[in-house]
Amino acid sequence: MLFPNAASETIVQESNSMSHGKESSPEALDKGEVVEIIKVNSKNDIITYTKGKEKDYKKFGDYGDVIVFNKNGDNKGSSVIHRAVIWIEYNASGSNSDRNLKDYGSFDIPSLRLFNVTKLFISDYGYRKINLSLDLVIILKNFKDFNIIPHSGYLTKGDNNVQCDQLSSLTDSYGKPIEPVKLEWIRGKAERPWYENIFLIIGLIASIIIILVVVLIIYFKIRKRKKTDNSSKKIPRSKNESPHKKNIIKKSVKSISKKNKNISENSEKNG
Repeated sequence: MLFPNAASETIVQESNSMSHGKESSPEALDKGEVVEIIKVNSKNDIITYTKGKEKDYKKFGDYGDVIVFNKNGDNKGSSVIHRAVIWIEYNASGSNSDRNLKDYGSFDIPSLRLFNVTKLFISDYGYRKINLSLDLVIILKNFKDFNIIPHSGYLTKGDNNVQCDQLSSLTDSYGKPIEPVKLEWIRGKAERPWYENIFLIIGLIASIIIILVVVLIIYFKIRKRKKTDNSSKKIPRSKNESPHKKNIIKKSVKSISKKNKNISENSEKNG
């Protein structure tokens, strides 16, 4: 989003969960940064990590949209600002390998054309290029243990976290594990405010100018050094004199010697 939107609201990233390493990154969403929340109306408004990788679509330094959602739909607790990894569709008629969960079905992943699955593996995930292993049986187990009606939703993850929220120790304000994120729990997509985009552009231009100045300084230093070397090579040395110049010098020496000899002979005659 490049220009201000009066209808949008803002939110502050309160943790390092979306950072890319220990040092601040201009592309990532670091702690303390303010983002705008852009409303979404359907799943079509959100591009997941897996879909973003196919389309080469990035937000905040990685593939896919970053969404702002309320944990398990709880409006009282703090919202989470994490990346939408993938949408999983609950399959009530599916099967899983856990005998204690035989009545709890499985999941389909339409975007990957995968059906009746309980495990998913995403290679080279995120800025760390990790192999992300997703055991969806854990979600089914949480449905059972916490008397949650099974449902579909987004798997979400902080870029700086090891695992997806729905498979981690993250809980809502009531101590319940984070469930797949329903569309109605999503406040919107996170976008940089318009003024931050301008700062990024200015920073990029400044970086380019600095690089050009450094390159020009190096270029002129090399050019000056070459000129100095060439000037040194042009200083005449006896061993480098041309044959023509040597002949002129020899003739001059002979002429001087002959004159000296004639002077000596005239002196002797007069004496």
